[in-house]
Amino acid sequence: MAKKLDKISLKDFLFITGGDPAGIGPEIIRKSLLGISTLDYPFKILYFFNASKKEKEKIILQLDEWDVFVLKNWEDLPIFLTLANTKKKLLILYEISNYNQKKPSMESAKLSYITLETACKKIHQYGCKGLVTAPLSKYWVKQIDSHFAGHTGYLSKFFKRYVVMILYSDYFSVLPITEHIPLSKVSRELIKILKSKQFLEILKTIHKKKLFKKKWAFLGLNPHCGEEGKIGKEEEQYILPFINTLKQQNIPVFGPFSSDSFFSVENLQKYDLILGGYHDQVLIPFKTLVQFDGINITFGLPFLRTSPDHGPAYDIAFKEKANYKSMRNAILFHYQKKWNLA
Repeated sequence: MAKKLDKISLKDFLFITGGDPAGIGPEIIRKSLLGISTLDYPFKILYFFNASKKEKEKIILQLDEWDVFVLKNWEDLPIFLTLANTKKKLLILYEISNYNQKKPSMESAKLSYITLETACKKIHQYGCKGLVTAPLSKYWVKQIDSHFAGHTGYLSKFFKRYVVMILYSDYFSVLPITEHIPLSKVSRELIKILKSKQFLEILKTIHKKKLFKKKWAFLGLNPHCGEEGKIGKEEEQYILPFINTLKQQNIPVFGPFSSDSFFSVENLQKYDLILGGYHDQVLIPFKTLVQFDGINITFGLPFLRTSPDHGPAYDIAFKEKANYKSMRNAILFHYQKKWNLA
């Protein structure tokens, strides 16, 4: 007899949200699942699906290593869990909508927003192994919710947790201290964050859990780290004192370093976490050097959230040209136990 919904825990299920259905999300998710079909992991995935009927048919046809169910009514979930073949990988497509257009629109933005919101509500109610989010467009979703600033901010607000964004790879990782804000506001926001207890505490947690094995580097905000205060005082007045505070916590952090010359092979062999003052300061070198091997991680939630480190790429959507490596890595990260999150 099937369990009742209020008795179900989904803590062994990885949740995947489909992102903007007019982008490459459905394609890279399908290709990723196909790419991991033969791997020996106990995959149980709940995919919040908002793509076309044709895309659904491709998934069902191609993923013959998986036990695939299409869930249109959440109340039917207990029945599907009872019917699942325990010897096969389990994929449940929770069908939010069939979307057949090929251009971003208010409709595709609304679907990507509803999909994220629905997944968060289900996580809050039933738990999850982790969350992987396919790309959406902040520009288009802002037409639905003017306060939306991206997945990271939305998840932080929904689950009422202070979080940080980490772009991770096996080569090196970066942490932008400020995120999607105008460059004119970076200095003020950076100073505010460096003064906050929450930011200090989350860095202490990252160090305590031994998520990175080498040294940390802290980049200066101004060119040449301000040249001893001649072209900027943030390094002397705020960044260096904060670095000293971290050192007092036995965190192996060094700097500030001038960002224009930091990203050399020699430095990246010494440091595996680089903290930068603003988004592009660290994401440009990260994406240039790591390319599709990297993933985006939201740290600080009651579960781990990952995503590919790129956007919805509308220009190549529906052309079967998308590189799915980052999405694949984002899924596998939840199973490979590269981080000690206990």
